[in-house]
Order: sequence, then structure tokens, then C-alpha cells
Amino acid sequence: MAYTERGYDANANNYGTLEGKVKVLTKYNPVNTLISKANIALKKTAINDILADVTTKETAKSVIIASRQDKFEDVEPKATRIGGGFASCDVTEREIVLVHNQVKVVRGERIKSLKKPVTPTPTPITTILETTETPAIITETPAIITETVATTDTTTDTPVTPITHSVSHTSFGGLVRSLKTLIALLIAVPNYDSNEADLKPAALTLWVKDLEDISTLADNSDNAVVTTKVDRDNLFYDDADSAEKMVVKIKNEVLASYGATSKEYKEIKAIPFIDNRKKT
Repeated sequence: MAYTERGYDANANNYGTLEGKVKVLTKYNPVNTLISKANIALKKTAINDILADVTTKETAKSVIIASRQDKFEDVEPKATRIGGGFASCDVTEREIVLVHNQVKVVRGERIKSLKKPVTPTPTPITTILETTETPAIITETPAIITETVATTDTTTDTPVTPITHSVSHTSFGGLVRSLKTLIALLIAVPNYDSNEADLKPAALTLWVKDLEDISTLADNSDNAVVTTKVDRDNLFYDDADSAEKMVVKIKNEVLASYGATSKEYKEIKAIPFIDNRKKT
């Protein structure tokens, strides 16, 4: 369940105010140790620490996300260069189509289907039987022999593996996988090479590894933020000993110690601590 980000700083400040007022109350001495003055102070520290941790991890995530965006900016232009460089090599038309299709997958475009051999329509054979009787005409349709097209181009000994991929990417990880497939296609063709240093297979392999590493870092940083926010929500609202539940018990303890008309209770009661999360 996702929630909007609101109210955490205000509740942290209000909890700090409540802790400051409770610690000077001489008659405040609860039986429930959960809301002892010592535990109220510990909870305040935990609240401040978790909010600082969220900020730190969100900042780190922003830096990594920006770095990933910068690195992936070059993906589509370089994929296009790869396709052009490959087509200039001594390779077959089928290999060119396979590589160009994978370039289009990387670019999120529609891919071109490989040409399939056309099976000719058989011509009926008419046979006339010689007999003294009225000639009988027999019409036979030759059987159609369907061959399975080999996945190896007839003009080369290099295996060509058919590729089927979605043209859309729902994640940077999906884009990395498509690039790995493209590089694998290049490496499988012995005649592919490039005078451009960054388009050589070894350099492309390192490039894709760098993209994969930054994508993994970005995913990990996002997971770290999500996990820390879950811990924050548990601390504020959802745990059995959450700050919100403690505030309710603290107010009831002050009520019991000082009475409903007392200045002390009215001050404590007026301090809000509200779960302002809204479902999204």
C-alpha cells in the first residue's frame, strides 16, 4: 500500500514538544514502562534518527538515478551506430536483419520480420488411362513437402539464432538485457569488427557491464528508501509500540495524574500527533 508523504516532520516536532513537557511533570510516574520518561525520550531519538536516515537514502538515490540517466542517454545513439557499423562489414543479409531488429528492440521500435521461403502451389497432374472403355481422367495433387528452414544461413557456417523480444522496456534492467542480446549477436559473427574503439565487442561488453552496474545500484538505492520508509511508518504509526499509540497512552496517564481540568493535561492534550498518510 502506497501513501503520500506528509505529516512526518510536524509529528516529529509535536512529539518532541510532548516529550519536553512530560519530562518536567513531577507527578508523571506510569506503571506501564512503555510510556516511562526514559522510553519517551528514546522514542524521540528514534524518530529523529529514522527521518534523517530517510533523507540520507533519498539523497543518495537521487544522485545514483541522475548518474544512471546520464549513462543511458547514449544507449539509443550507440545502438544505431552499432547497426550501421555491422552492416558495413562482410556479413550476410540475414545477419544484418537480425542485428538491425535487435537494434530496434533497444530503441523501442517495431522489428522487421525475416523473409520466409515461399512454397509454390503444386500444379495438378492429369493422367489419361488408355483403354477400350471411355477414358477415365485421374487428377492427382502432388504432396507438398514442407522443409524446416535451418537457423544457419546457407552462405555462411556461422549459426544465426532467431531472436524474439518485446519492443518495449518496463525497466532499465530490461534495456540492459536487450543490449546483452545485441552484443551476443555481434560476437557470434566472426566477420564483425570495427575501427571505432568503442564499437569493438570487448569495449561494448564493458560498456553494457557498466550500465548493468549503475542500474543495479539504482534499484538497490530505491529498495533501501522503500525499506527505510516502511521502518519509519512502523515507528510512527503501525508498530504495537508506535509513537502514535504511545502518545494516546501518555495523554491518558497525564489525565489520570492531574485531572481533566488541569493545566498540565490541557497542554498535553492539545499537542496533535495525527496519521496524515493518504492512500494512493
